[in-house]
Amino acid sequence: MTAYGAFAALYDRLMDDVDYEAWARHYAALIHLAPNMRVADMACGTGEIALRLGRMGARVTGVDLAPEMIARAQEKARAWGVPAAFAVQDMRDFALPRRAEAVVCACDGVNYLRTLSDVDRCFAAVFAALRPGGVFAFDISGPAKLRRMAGQMYGEDREDVTYLWMNEWSEEARTLRMSLAFFVREADGRYRRFDEEHVQRAHEVAADVVQAAQTERLDHQPAIVRFPHKAQHVRRGAGHELEQKHARVDAVPKGQVLRAGRDARGDAAHPQGAC
Repeated sequence: MTAYGAFAALYDRLMDDVDYEAWARHYAALIHLAPNMRVADMACGTGEIALRLGRMGARVTGVDLAPEMIARAQEKARAWGVPAAFAVQDMRDFALPRRAEAVVCACDGVNYLRTLSDVDRCFAAVFAALRPGGVFAFDISGPAKLRRMAGQMYGEDREDVTYLWMNEWSEEARTLRMSLAFFVREADGRYRRFDEEHVQRAHEVAADVVQAAQTERLDHQPAIVRFPHKAQHVRRGAGHELEQKHARVDAVPKGQVLRAGRDARGDAAHPQGAC
């Protein structure tokens, strides 16, 4: 079973209750989007947020590990008339043809990084993709949210598709294994079944992300994050009712001294609801 394979054809239909406009505005505010700003959308899925940032004037490149999701994003870019580029790449070692002013990773994409080594590799790739002074904005699903999903079964029955979603939590690994079974109605009235499995790690900004960068921890405060040979700044964001959190990572020139303190640009309100 793979993640976001056959699911890609159904993804937009089953996620039609997500307010992507609000998410795009939220991230545009976080990165202080300006016309012609180069933005990379990491784990972009079918491109819903990337394309909306493109409509706002960004020069967008979207990357995702699933070829099927990228194919959908490319189809939508043509249909929407948005000149966005999309490529199949792993967020742990992605590369851009030109450095960006901002990298975003929305809707808990970072939770698919299942080890601290994966987080470290991803952040190193992000740093390499950013221009000096660039920003990395992302959100995560925290441990409390994923633990509550343990043992729960979800499902939805629509006219042409039904799915069942079962969850198994591992306290030792701090991962939630999500097993999904889809039943898609064919033209002859019969149903075709396919299955997917998704695994997310329950990250915390001040615990996993900062620890992965081998830095000191300052609970509930901005923290200095020092990657190998690099220095960056992480600021914790407030979570909403689903305990999904966001953070910013500002890339700075090598050797520049950073101090913990409130970002003078302030926080943007987090959109309600999750994708």
